[in-house]
Amino acid sequence: MELKTDVTVSMFKKAFEFGSDYFSNPAKVLKDRTAEKNRGLGEILTANLYGKIIELGVCKILSDYANTDKKFFPDFHVRSEFDYGTPDITKVKESGKNRAPKKFVEIKYSPENFEWIGLYTTQFESMKEYVKEVLKKTKETDHIIVIWANIRNKKSGKNFTASEQKVIEVEKKKLEQLKKIRQEQTIFPRTISRNTRPSGVSLNDAREELRERKKIADKEISTQESYIKNLEYTMPKRKDDLLGVYFKQRKFYLDKFNYFSGISDFEVVIDYVLEGRELEDKGKDFLKGEIFPSSEIFQIPGCTPYDDEGKLRSTPTTKYKKIHPITIGNKKLIPTDLVNTEYDFPSQFGKIYCDGKVELIKEKKSTKTTVFIKCLSDIILHGEFLGRWEFKKDQILRIVVKNKLGSKMKGVSDKLFPKRLADSIFSENEKIKRLRRIAKAI
Repeated sequence: MELKTDVTVSMFKKAFEFGSDYFSNPAKVLKDRTAEKNRGLGEILTANLYGKIIELGVCKILSDYANTDKKFFPDFHVRSEFDYGTPDITKVKESGKNRAPKKFVEIKYSPENFEWIGLYTTQFESMKEYVKEVLKKTKETDHIIVIWANIRNKKSGKNFTASEQKVIEVEKKKLEQLKKIRQEQTIFPRTISRNTRPSGVSLNDAREELRERKKIADKEISTQESYIKNLEYTMPKRKDDLLGVYFKQRKFYLDKFNYFSGISDFEVVIDYVLEGRELEDKGKDFLKGEIFPSSEIFQIPGCTPYDDEGKLRSTPTTKYKKIHPITIGNKKLIPTDLVNTEYDFPSQFGKIYCDGKVELIKEKKSTKTTVFIKCLSDIILHGEFLGRWEFKKDQILRIVVKNKLGSKMKGVSDKLFPKRLADSIFSENEKIKRLRRIAKAI
């Protein structure tokens, strides 16, 4: 059972009007988050449609789980300056009377591809200050609640137009042709011998040419598969633009905006509910000036340490060497201290353990090193902080540390908690119990 509620026309109307008032307020600074460019009306309206509809949806879900006549109301006051120290729920109506909430509730948008849940450090401190000064509470983090929610289309992925479906079918035919060419290449001997090499070509050159042809074909197949996957994702997603959806509902240029989804197609879904003390105790500090690391550290490599015969290969610039894992009890410790590629393995990530049989390979390129993991059985990798992964026998993994900001460093400090760890801790039943308790306490 998910924590969700249908989006209504009323929610759209309130959110749209808030965005309009926000834009027309002469005191508002209309810069984007980088402060590098001004945001236009369309950007302001879209941002507030998402933000305020989510807040209204979360308030409705909280009311549904309060098991009383209690109603919750989000903050719809347009302020001249944004204040992180202001809660997103500013009024509670109970037994016919209005009152202030007893908890600080922060509502966050959770995009589909996010890896971390958390807050700016300065925001977290402002929230604690509010609890102390306004709510007059000690143990401030016990009175902070952060809710992550999203707007989802209940029909997502099922509303291709005929022309869109035709485009996808054409691209799938191209993929099948690429696979056919690759299959024809596998007819050649896996390892070319002196008897099967083309005349006038050395044995080593013939083997290298065959490997290169297969490698190119595999890359072309992978690229085409990714392209089709992206098409199948983006085509229906374009119809979900909330500003276009609202224009359709208002019958504005209907011949243009009838393309978009209907309001009744959408719902607000709560993904995570975290209490301040949990973020304080289990979150880690990622500081300004550091990289913003991806929590997804295991990569399926395009090129493995093994040659066609399953032996470790070596080149003038890259060396591979088997290493023995350290065993602690029944678990193997993955040597993340050897990970030093473009970025070092972040100290916040802690230790990574393995359950199952693996072969570990150290890769060294000049002064840079990392670790490959070959699964000799089905395995489970689990971190003290990062959470849990499961991989199948014969899969080969490479540990990679990526900066989600590219070459830029973080401009602010954050208190972060891995989404993957949250997934392993908070079941749907646990979230429902938690929301009922919180709805009663606010």
